[in-house]
Amino acid sequence: MFRKINVCIVLVLIMLSLVLMLFVNMKANEIMAKFDLEKSAITQPVTLTDYIIVQRVSFYNPLDPNQTDDSPGICAWNYKYQPGDNIIAISRDLLSILGNGSKVRIHGLPEELPKIYIVRDKTAARWESTIDIAFPFGDNIDERKSLAKEYGIMENLKLEILKEEI
Repeated sequence: MFRKINVCIVLVLIMLSLVLMLFVNMKANEIMAKFDLEKSAITQPVTLTDYIIVQRVSFYNPLDPNQTDDSPGICAWNYKYQPGDNIIAISRDLLSILGNGSKVRIHGLPEELPKIYIVRDKTAARWESTIDIAFPFGDNIDERKSLAKEYGIMENLKLEILKEEI
């Protein structure tokens, strides 16, 4: 007798669960219709802001063996750097926000520097909230290094994340 009651209780709970799931699905469809949303839009990540602040901005030369790993000129994701490319390296903590090909505008750079860069490299693992800009000027490694040192390290600059990717 108790076994029949237990089975009945389990069946009633299963039916109630199914009814509840159906009700929740109907309400979700109503809400999506009300706000003219598609199901695919719900699964896409939502960005609350198009800006991030990075604590440290410095310069590097992807062709200098003293500033890279054992393959100068080959950036992360096998990108082959060419002098004059407007690229940046990002610290690994920023990989959840930016990735290979992400385009950013850096606010607060000196006027003579480009403002828009593409993420193509990663910094050394020890850095956090950091970007390194591939220094865009100079004809050789020593000249680029010397010019980059003049700019030094900048702090707390704003990165505007641009929507299109390359």
